[in-house]
Amino acid sequence: MSDEKRSPQQQASFRSSVDLRRDIELDLAVRYVDPLPDFHVPGYVAVDARLGWKPRPGLELAVAAQNLFDGQHPEFAGEGFNLVHVVEARRSVYGKITWTY
Repeated sequence: MSDEKRSPQQQASFRSSVDLRRDIELDLAVRYVDPLPDFHVPGYVAVDARLGWKPRPGLELAVAAQNLFDGQHPEFAGEGFNLVHVVEARRSVYGKITWTY
């Protein structure tokens, strides 16, 4: 199979970062990916978000979510040993603490 068939024909992404206050940041990312019909992977739109708070210099607390509006979707398919396997992207939420000194 040619490399053209392994990649989506169209992809688009939008990223936004805004400081809501001096100590609070909001980041959003939206991406669209065309379907991969040869691998039976449908097109999708995914939305990710991150909210960060800096309560004092050198300390940041953040919470982020990936695939906000979709519990899971096929995102990639690959071939190996005459089989096609599909990788699913699932919704996830995580927290992060960053301390710098």
